[in-house]
Amino acid sequence: MKFALAFSLLGLFVPIKLVAQDQSLIQFSGRVFSEYKQALLPLPYVGVGILRTRRGGFTDDKGFFSIAVQRGDTIQFNYVGYKKVLRSIPVDFEENQIYLELTLQPDTFQLERAIVFPIPSKQHFKQEFLEMDVSNKMKEIAQKNIASDVLAKIEPGVPSDPRAHMSLYMAQEAQKAYYDGQFQPQKIFSPIAWIEFFKALKRGDFKKKKK
Repeated sequence: MKFALAFSLLGLFVPIKLVAQDQSLIQFSGRVFSEYKQALLPLPYVGVGILRTRRGGFTDDKGFFSIAVQRGDTIQFNYVGYKKVLRSIPVDFEENQIYLELTLQPDTFQLERAIVFPIPSKQHFKQEFLEMDVSNKMKEIAQKNIASDVLAKIEPGVPSDPRAHMSLYMAQEAQKAYYDGQFQPQKIFSPIAWIEFFKALKRGDFKKKKK
């Protein structure tokens, strides 16, 4: 009987404790903006973290965030190129939700002016100027290096740049989207491809060339 009574009393206190724990959490949400030409623009991927903890998140592409915090927590908003902002949750805050709209200010640094010269120092200017090659030899070499026949020879061994890779990828995606949901036609059934094939046979394009 005593065991049953103690178990019943324990069951009464546990829900109260759980409710108290749930009430200690606050849903902290809002949006983060940046000011550009007197207009507020949503700032995506802003770091929203709780100091001295590993809890936090980021704003979405519309600058919105939503995290669970506790009373007394300090939240830090961090974004590269902008000043950090701290916001504290009051200990005596009675509501269980907070909404905040925040504008981050740019963090700029004024650097001293620097003048870059093509020579080590002013003392070397006279020597460099007198020894300067003013002939057309360097120009002729540069023109030979960018000649069309030279570029055609070295093109197969030159890797594609990121722009070329991106163009090729977008072309492939566009081709797949064009035939989405259907079978892509095969060249073997194309009359135009057969005409080009017979023309190539007549020209002798497939004959082995003597070295």
